[in-house]
Amino acid sequence: MARGPAYPYIGLEQAVALTRGLYDFAKRSPANLESVLREKWAYSPTSSSATKSVAALKYYGLADTAPGERGEMIKISDRAYRILVDSQESPERKQALKDAFLSPKAYKMCWDRWGTELPQSMRSTLIFEEGFIETTVDGFLANYRKSLEFSGLDGSDKASKQDANGDGKESGDSVHSTLQPTLAAPSASAGASGVGTAGSRALPVIPPKGAGMRQEIFALAEGDVTIQWPEQLSTDSYQDFTDWLDLLKRKIKRSVQASAQTNEPPKGDDVSDIT
Repeated sequence: MARGPAYPYIGLEQAVALTRGLYDFAKRSPANLESVLREKWAYSPTSSSATKSVAALKYYGLADTAPGERGEMIKISDRAYRILVDSQESPERKQALKDAFLSPKAYKMCWDRWGTELPQSMRSTLIFEEGFIETTVDGFLANYRKSLEFSGLDGSDKASKQDANGDGKESGDSVHSTLQPTLAAPSASAGASGVGTAGSRALPVIPPKGAGMRQEIFALAEGDVTIQWPEQLSTDSYQDFTDWLDLLKRKIKRSVQASAQTNEPPKGDDVSDIT
């Protein structure tokens, strides 16, 4: 099955977030890749999402891998160290972000061709002239736009205004925008405006369900969970989706365990079978 040109599976902002997690885990020393995937990034080492996320870090020049005595090793690059440690206003850091954005060949091609302009014809040009696949090109374009903004090449300098978090999974940069469902559960501390009290995160906004999308709402005692997904998925996309759901269940289970530690048993159905 045709796959089209190679490009990063995740956007630059999320890649920097994963790199920060790697730096927190091992600083500049090489670390066992499987340990990083399991213990820091909460990925299954055998999942396609893990493989493609590691590849994305290499596309951006943020990490390198090499064989080791106890399995494959991974370490952050000099470019990543500059981005993570240098002042956000540093010209060298800003240049490192721009270099990271332009490292993937597909991104460089788009930048050389369109610059900061993203015309409506960009999608069809990528499909008919560059060999992109119709079912995945929208995800590429979404990540490209967000990465362009984060790199500062569009003049927005977003990376100087906010920093990526350490797990790479809640930065607002979807893993694959055409696949990633949108979920939101109300916070007990959130006010009517949807914004939590001091120290809590604002709730994500659920976008309207567009054409070609399905939506389900599941009611819980603590609030509703909303999920959206495309009506048609490729086999690879479905596998990526199920890998993401496995990760989501582990993250949700941590919330249940935290509730149990405070002697506040979770409400609703028994969740003991969540793995």
